[in-house]
Amino acid sequence: MEEKTLNSVETEEKVSALSKFWLCMADCLCGTANGLITGGGMSYFFVNYLGLDKGLASIVWLIFGI
Repeated sequence: MEEKTLNSVETEEKVSALSKFWLCMADCLCGTANGLITGGGMSYFFVNYLGLDKGLASIVWLIFGI
């Protein structure tokens, strides 16, 4: 077991700052789109189709936002 740890060499891969930036932006876009579609779609469904009062819907958003 010790022999295996002595012979192992750790390698480090370099990733350019531009690639990191675009990956971060793609992740941000996915998260924002998911939040808007899920949150907005569910609010629209509950208020317009199930008849939930708009005031109660806003209270629900405040509770789950905290």
